[in-house]
Amino acid sequence: MMRDIQTVRQFCHVDPAEEAVLLSSRKPIVLLRKKKGCSIAEDVAPGNRRLGVMLPYTPLHCIIMQNHDVLVMTSANTTNRPMIYLDDDMEDLFDMADAVLTHNRKIFHRMDDSVCMVESGKVRMIRRARGFAPEPLKLKGNSKIILALGAQQKNTFCLAKGENAFLSGHIGDLDDMDTERDYKLEIESYMRLFDAKPEVVACDMHPDYVSTRYARQFKGILPVYEIQHHHAHFASVLAEHNINGDAVGLIFDGTGYGEDGTLWGGEVLWGDMSKTRRIGHMLDAPLLGGEAAIHEPWRMALAMVNIACGKDFALDYFSKYGVRASLLLQAGERGINSPMTSGAGRLFDAVAALAGIRTHTSYEGQAAVELEQAIEDSEEGSYGFDIYWENNMMILDWRQLIHDVIRDVKKGCHKGAIAARFHRALVQLMADAAVLAGKQLGMRTVVLSGGVFQNAYILRNGITKLEKCGFDVFSNEKVPANDGGISFGQAAAVARQAIKESS
Repeated sequence: MMRDIQTVRQFCHVDPAEEAVLLSSRKPIVLLRKKKGCSIAEDVAPGNRRLGVMLPYTPLHCIIMQNHDVLVMTSANTTNRPMIYLDDDMEDLFDMADAVLTHNRKIFHRMDDSVCMVESGKVRMIRRARGFAPEPLKLKGNSKIILALGAQQKNTFCLAKGENAFLSGHIGDLDDMDTERDYKLEIESYMRLFDAKPEVVACDMHPDYVSTRYARQFKGILPVYEIQHHHAHFASVLAEHNINGDAVGLIFDGTGYGEDGTLWGGEVLWGDMSKTRRIGHMLDAPLLGGEAAIHEPWRMALAMVNIACGKDFALDYFSKYGVRASLLLQAGERGINSPMTSGAGRLFDAVAALAGIRTHTSYEGQAAVELEQAIEDSEEGSYGFDIYWENNMMILDWRQLIHDVIRDVKKGCHKGAIAARFHRALVQLMADAAVLAGKQLGMRTVVLSGGVFQNAYILRNGITKLEKCGFDVFSNEKVPANDGGISFGQAAAVARQAIKESS
């Protein structure tokens, strides 16, 4: 938190659109580019060229900031846990904070700060909460009361009542039992607040999500629709921009349960709000050791090098991991705890590990974030992707890219050059895939969604490249491109299906 806009300008670059958001009555956290020589400690946002900045938004904040230019604040939660708001639980905060602000008035309802960035001329929500929730989003044509339950990570739910879709504030990851409890209480609170009993329920297809299990209580009582994860991302953009026709969707994220039971995440979709067809995807690779591969990106690099360069080369290249690497590849060959994934986020992980940027992570998406922050745009060149067709499916083949990265690593190329060439390659891939899909389907509308499009470089340059190719390009703005927008997309998909079924 910074005292005023003049203070913000001392530490960060602020354009007029960013200034307008900072000064707005909603007062979200805005991700701003740090100025060269910024004196704020690197540990506040390690390895990141941006700072999350907000201005005082209560009278109490204004009083506190009279004597401070900058304060580093936390929402009072430890990793993957809900915010602490009861004084009885406050003791846990002193492990991470020098001071805790409390009051003799109890907090009635906790709410996270909203987070956004300004990119390509648009304010784009990364976390939609305080100041925005529960302001309704429009869901044109809907006449049902729909309860859409969202995803497992970065969860939100959406209660749609007619054309008003009330998207909850950020709930968080439902892996934690306390967060799961709060999720259920918040749903009940919304139903009371908006006097709405659901007529239709929507959830993800993943059988083990907390939200999916919650939906089972309605089976046999109400219609329950299982909406594929990436279809929900796709529908969230179409609904936000009120696009009723068909479009091509480039939906890139880490993982989402696919219609074939594998983990999708680098998808080319075609369809509308009500239905989509998968027409392309990233080449599959195994998650060696299952979910552990998400926390240890070197495992993803091992899997991809094995596919691109062969087992002997991979074992030699990862010799420092000794017998672990050999055992993981053996398990992968036998299909033991090694589910296949087409996730674009996993490719970011592999490249970050190969470039020496991040082999182990402490938070979700860390490898991808640090790979983006490492970009040295002054470095020239790009890596190669291949695209081929297999059974009428467009395969986005990263094997040449892996070869190119290894070549540059062996030449001693700077991490910033590798990061820049990788990002340029992905932008070019987006354009190539869209052109091929557009020619096949006669489409000129392209939708971008999924957590990868929180990457400012990919979003900005991807939109520019696609528009130069003659496409009309749409992406998330009012709802997050990450899984925080899934519930709105689920509601939109079900609403559109209901409209078609009744017509």
